[in-house]
This record gives sequence, C-alpha cells and structure tokens, in this order.
Amino acid sequence: MVSGRMVRAAGILSVSTLISRILGLIREILFAGIFGANYVTDAFRVAYAIPYVLRRLLGEGAMSAYLVPVFTDIRAKEGDENAKIFAYTAYTTFSLVVFAIIAIGIAIAPLIVFVIAPGLKSNPEAFNLAVYLARLMLPYMFLMMTSAMSMGILNSYEHFFTPSLSPIVMNLAFIGAMLYLCPLLGGDISNQIVGLAYGVLIGGLLQVLVQVPAQFRFGIKFKPIFNFMHKGIKRMLLLMGPAMLVIGVVRINLLLDNIAASFLGEGVISILSYGERLLQFPLGIIGFAISTSSLPLLSRYFSDGKLDQMKRTLMEAFTLATVVCLPAMFGLFALGGPLVEVIFRHGAFTMGDAHATTSVLYAFSIGLFGFVGVQVLVPGFYAMHDTKTPVWGALSALATNGTLNFALMPFFGAFGIALATSISAYVNALVIAMLLRRRIGRLGFREFTKKALRIALASIVMAVLVWLAYHWLITIIGYGLIEKIVGVVVCTGLGVALFLALSKLLGITEVNDIISRLFGRSPD
Repeated sequence: MVSGRMVRAAGILSVSTLISRILGLIREILFAGIFGANYVTDAFRVAYAIPYVLRRLLGEGAMSAYLVPVFTDIRAKEGDENAKIFAYTAYTTFSLVVFAIIAIGIAIAPLIVFVIAPGLKSNPEAFNLAVYLARLMLPYMFLMMTSAMSMGILNSYEHFFTPSLSPIVMNLAFIGAMLYLCPLLGGDISNQIVGLAYGVLIGGLLQVLVQVPAQFRFGIKFKPIFNFMHKGIKRMLLLMGPAMLVIGVVRINLLLDNIAASFLGEGVISILSYGERLLQFPLGIIGFAISTSSLPLLSRYFSDGKLDQMKRTLMEAFTLATVVCLPAMFGLFALGGPLVEVIFRHGAFTMGDAHATTSVLYAFSIGLFGFVGVQVLVPGFYAMHDTKTPVWGALSALATNGTLNFALMPFFGAFGIALATSISAYVNALVIAMLLRRRIGRLGFREFTKKALRIALASIVMAVLVWLAYHWLITIIGYGLIEKIVGVVVCTGLGVALFLALSKLLGITEVNDIISRLFGRSPD
C-alpha cells in the first residue's frame, strides 16, 4: 500500500515539475533553433555549468538534504520559533560563504573554465566567451541559495506547491531572454547569447520573489543572525560535507563528461547537454518529486523512533518511482529518435546534430532507473542525519565514470561518454542499496524485485508495440514535422494506455493504488 499523503505530495511536485520540464523543452527548442551546436553554445554550457554545480550542491534538493532533517528535528523538540532562529542563522552563514565564492570565482574564472573544459583552450574565441559569460552568471549563486533555503523550510512545513513554482519561473526567464533580450543585443550569436546570461540573473531573482508570499504565511522573514556557533549550524555542517559529494555526483560526472567531450571537437559538449536535458524531463518528474516529498516523512518517523514506518515509507517511495520510471525508460528507447527530431530539428540544428543527440539520449536513458534509484534511496540516510555513508556510493560512481569515460570515448565518442555516466549510476545505486540494508536491516528488496520484473515486462511489451505503431503510423500520414509531432503524441498516449492495460493483466496493483490515492480516492 502506497502512502496517500506521500503520493499526493509527489503528485503536486510532479505536476509542477512536468510544467517546468515542458517549459524547459520549449527553452531547449528555442536554444537549439537559434544557436545550434557550435563553439558559442559550448561556451555557454561550460559557463553555466559553474553556477549550476553550486546549484546542485546548495540548491533545491541539496538544501533540503542539509536543512530539512535539522530544521524538522529542532521544530519537533524545541518548537517553531527556535527552528526559525536556526534557519535565519543558517541563511546568514551561507550568504557570507556564497558571497566569498562568487568573488573568488570571478577572479579565477579563466582557471575554472580551463579545468572543466580544457579542450576549449584550442579555440580562443570559445574560451574567452566562456570566461566572460561565467563572470556574468556567477552572482546567480546567491539568488539560487536564497531560493533553495526558502524551498527547504517550506518543504519542512509540508508546503510543496509554492516552492515547486521556482523552476517554472526560471524557465520562463530563459525563454523571455531568448525571445526579447537576445535579439535586442543584436549582432552575431556570440553577442546575442550574452542576453541569456542576463536571463539567468533575472530568473534567479524571480525564483526568490515567487516564494515570498508563502514565507510570510508561515511567519518566515529572513533576517541576519550572526551566530556561527549555533548548534544547528554545527549539525548542518556535519551533514553538508559528505552530502555535497553525494548530491553533486551526477553534476560532477557531467563535468567529467564535459572534460572528455571538450577534446572531441566543436559542438560535442552541446550535444551531450541536449541529450542530458531530455533525460532530465522524466528524471526531474520522478526522482526529484518523490525524493523531495518523502524526506519530511522519513525525517519525522526517524525523529519519533518509528523505524518500521520509515522503512515502509522508503520502499513505498522506491516502488512508486519504479512504476513510473521503467515505462519512461523503455518509452525513450521507443520514441527517442522521433522526440529529438520533433524537439530540436529546427533552425541551426542540423540532421547530423539530431542523430548525434539521439545516440547520446539512448545512452543516458539506459541509466534512468539507476539515477532515480539513487535519488529515492539516499534520503533514507539523510533522514537519519547520516550523510557520510552514501559517500561510498558517490566515490564508486565517480571512479567508474572517470575510468569508463576515457576507456569508451576513443571507440564510441559522445555515446561512450554518456554510457559511462549511465553505468556509474547503477554502481552508485547498488552500493547505496547495500549500505542502506546494512544500516537499517531488511527492506523488502526481494519482494520488490518480483514487482519490478512484472513492471519491466509490461514496459518492454509497451515499448515494442509503441515503436511498431509509430513507424506504421508515419508510413501512412507522412514524414513531415507536423506528422512526426502527431505520431509522437498519439504513440505516447497509446503507450500510457498499453501500460495501464498490461499492468492490470499482469497484476501490478500498485498502478491502480497510486492513481486512486493521487486523486484522493480509496483504492479498489
């Protein structure tokens, strides 16, 4: 039985994340059509990676991992007012640290760009543009940290809706910048892309402002409190060190991918990024929504000493993720190529770019279940205020990815780089699952495996039928862009219907349970 409260919370986050991902796809469509895949887009991707890494380490889900367990514990044991004092103290401390990071980052931007994309040095125009854009976007880190702190506190009150708007307004700012700021700057694309850097800053400001009304409703008014010796800060810092590596492992792996890709020629960094962005669509909807909604419950059960309920909630979250993840993964195998053509094959984005992006998407899709598994299982450790143990999984993933990147790249190019990242995700998930079982005992993975095999069978059959249906439909209606859009939409709907029917046929009761609880009904 899947918890109704967790399903509904995950549902809220999933819907808002779905909207955000749709806007993100629109953003990427515009980006590909306007800028294509070249040294200018490579420079922007590299420059944006710098604040984006810090966003992974200090933003959204990351701040929840550091903040939510401590805030929830203080609130439960010492009251709401003391919890808020801790939050204000944490905000003051993090603000000072982030200001220092921004100042240092601006000063040594050329060194940072060289470290994360050494291959750009062979193209002075690309390298200098990346340095300039990085310096423009670094202040976004403060806005991101402020937004993430607010998001973590609101999530602790089990208020998920307003924080979930944050990525939506960020994508709207990106889109607005491309439609209005970039053309306003004029000139060639190397000049226009500067407008996107300003769009990042505007988006960060909107992310902060959109959460202010909800903050006031809960009596949250960020104010400076200089008490670096606060016991909550000490506890938070103890959580942070190891957790930063665990949470940042995906982004660090993608940085390793960029380092390798920078030696493969112009546009390859962008190709990897396009493929990764498509993967983020299901990954964000599934992994982020479920892990974010489960963490407050897990933290509360652990604080109350209800270990059995905590373990049950963790496996419910993992089951929920699997029911959604496996169909999405095999669905990408069936419709990945058409999706890339429909979304990106416009303007400056060539057919060669589309083929390269499709191969990268297939490689990343292989790892989707591994990526989601890590996102869902790691909060089990965070709820217990343990951020050290998951480091072993992160280190295993980094070692695997770094080794396989340079082993596979000479033979498979960008596909090999993406495949290395996917394999490392499964290594990470396996290590995390083993360590979690050792820490809190048997979780029920044997029973889960039986369910997962039925879900996988339904997903594979669905994917094969969808692939056949798409190619049959296209031969009838034609191969134009509109026809392909129709084909993708129709076959996606067909895939959902097929999976639901196959789930009923194979006795996958969790699907009906989740749908019933999502809409507030008792399951049949």
